[in-house]
Amino acid sequence: MFEICVRHWSSEGGTGIIEFPSAGIMVISQRESVIDEVTALLDNYRSALKNSKRRMSAEVDPEGYETKYYRMPTVVANDLRSLLPKLIEQQSWIGSDSAIEGAKGTIQTCRSLSAPLNVPAGLNNKSASEEYSVLIIYQKRRIHPQITELLQKIERGDAPGSGGTEGLGGGMGTSGNGNGIGGMGGMGGMF
Repeated sequence: MFEICVRHWSSEGGTGIIEFPSAGIMVISQRESVIDEVTALLDNYRSALKNSKRRMSAEVDPEGYETKYYRMPTVVANDLRSLLPKLIEQQSWIGSDSAIEGAKGTIQTCRSLSAPLNVPAGLNNKSASEEYSVLIIYQKRRIHPQITELLQKIERGDAPGSGGTEGLGGGMGTSGNGNGIGGMGGMGGMF
C-alpha cells in the first residue's frame, strides 16, 4: 500500500531528509507526495495504537504489590500506623485481626527531615521546627489510591471545596520487587 522507498532519503543517496530534533518531533524535507505517504502511514499507526487492546502487564496489575512512601508530621504518622489498617481493607494487612491467609500489606514508619514551623515574626524563633516521618506502605496497587484519599481527608476533612493536591497526597513508589523509586507524588508537608 505504501511505497516510501528507502532510496528517497539522503542516508541512502536520495534528496530527502528526516530528522528528530527532540523527543516527539519529526522534521521531513522531501517531495510532497512522499510527505503525504509518511503522514498517511503515521495516521494509520496512530489509529492502530488507539484501537488496540490494552494488555495488563505486571507493572500495572492492580492486584500486584508496590511500596509507596507518604511523608507527614510524626504525630500524624504515629496515629496512622495503627489506624490505617483498621480503616482500609482490613483483611489485606499482616497482623490485622481480620487478615486473610496470604495478606501481605505492611506499614512501617521512618523519621524524616524536620520542617520549619511558620512562626509569627514577633516571636523571632528561627529554630522552631516540626518532626516529620514517612509511612512506608507495601500494599496492592488498587489500595494505594484509597490510602491517598484517606490521607487527604485526614488533612482537610470532608468539607466541600477543600480541594488541592499538595500535602499528604500521594507517595513515591517502587515496584513490588523493590527495583528503585518510581515517582514522587505528594511528598510535601501536611500543613
